[in-house]
Amino acid sequence: VQEYRWKGFWNITSYAGRAKRLLQQFTPYYWTSFERHALQDLRTWLVTMMVFCLVMAIDLSAFYLKDVLWVPANHRFNIYRLLVITPASAVATRELFQYARDPKCVRFGQQAWVLIFVIATEFLVSYKFGAHIAQRGSTDPFWLHFWAGAGILLVLWTLVYFVVIPIVTKRPRTDSTAEDSHHRSAKKTH
Repeated sequence: VQEYRWKGFWNITSYAGRAKRLLQQFTPYYWTSFERHALQDLRTWLVTMMVFCLVMAIDLSAFYLKDVLWVPANHRFNIYRLLVITPASAVATRELFQYARDPKCVRFGQQAWVLIFVIATEFLVSYKFGAHIAQRGSTDPFWLHFWAGAGILLVLWTLVYFVVIPIVTKRPRTDSTAEDSHHRSAKKTH
């Protein structure tokens, strides 16, 4: 049995002790470290690519919202948006990486879903009120073909690295779902 010693905030005698106690209220109960090995398995790779796309969408959305809603760059709206999105992004990123790395975690956390829907809503507002932006200037076909080719190469590389090479080299799968299903079947046989 673990013994706890509760001490009220006003029972702390020093100002430094009170400040430390106040700041500790906003820290987690315990710290979890994640090793972000993006190429370890397919699940981690896909979550890493999803985080990459979400970060790019947040950055692009900031510029589109300023342009579409005619908000000056130094307006308070932009600062408030950043003050809300930044902490939410930190929590959502932690939840996404926990989903990627922890075999016991079977779904995204609530904050990850909230952030995904905030990004989707910002995108929809930008699309609804800013459809004219895409028609304003024509994009050089070279860049359209370049980025489409880069996307196709990324998908092909992912398939080769995570599907073809393990089949050809008979390398065992290292993703957490395969290990988890193996452990479950082993428990059933005993």
